[in-house]
Amino acid sequence: MVQILYTMRFKGKAVPANDAGTVLKAATTAQSCTITTEVGTSGVSSSLQAASGGQASCESQVTFTGETSFQEVGSSCLEKKDTGYTSARLGRATSDRALILN
Repeated sequence: MVQILYTMRFKGKAVPANDAGTVLKAATTAQSCTITTEVGTSGVSSSLQAASGGQASCESQVTFTGETSFQEVGSSCLEKKDTGYTSARLGRATSDRALILN
């Protein structure tokens, strides 16, 4: 298996998948993009620009496993090719709403 490193900005929505609201079903998409990060005297800055290419989509199920933790299992696929891969992530949400994925 070849390891790849990528960064994309996925946008979409999540809807409750159970009555308690502890499980969400999410569907998101992301366009091809170029991300630039620059470290300068005033700190770190970044930009995200659209790039030519296709779109990726992701469907997942997010289960809240604690007040500030979750488990996400889902699949992603690339629009331009008939390929896909399955992913599983464990993470936690911090009080400032940033997500930390393991």
